[in-house]
Amino acid sequence: AAVDRSTTPWLITAYHRPTYCSVKHGCNADEAGRLRFQTEKIFHENQVDLSLQGHVHSYERTLPVFHQKVGPLAQKLFHGTTYILQGSSGNREGNEGEYPDDNDPSLPDWSAARHVEVGYGLLTVSKSELKWEFFKAGTDELLDSVVMEK
Repeated sequence: AAVDRSTTPWLITAYHRPTYCSVKHGCNADEAGRLRFQTEKIFHENQVDLSLQGHVHSYERTLPVFHQKVGPLAQKLFHGTTYILQGSSGNREGNEGEYPDDNDPSLPDWSAARHVEVGYGLLTVSKSELKWEFFKAGTDELLDSVVMEK
């Protein structure tokens, strides 16, 4: 992207459907695959840091990922995008699905955190740090957080 990273250090995208999602009975693998095919190379070339997504009524955060391969959060050598599926703010029919257990071999390497509780997210951004927090609605219990640094 034609972005001056000295004044705009973070690139963040937002769109409706999830690109990475492992919840059972909620993710459409074909649709996610099409989205990855359409966006992932562009995100990688332009070093998109974070992608916020919804549609599926649950929560999932990835590690920095590119072509389903995981890299370190310190994105000095590997630049992958961190994807956050935050569709868990509520649905009158209830939140969807269940995730594989942490020790389930079907759980993808890129999946860093997963929740089906109704919750909300808070994104705090500075020039050198991007902080994401996910809280359980009603109790404000912190369920997940990540800090990305430049």
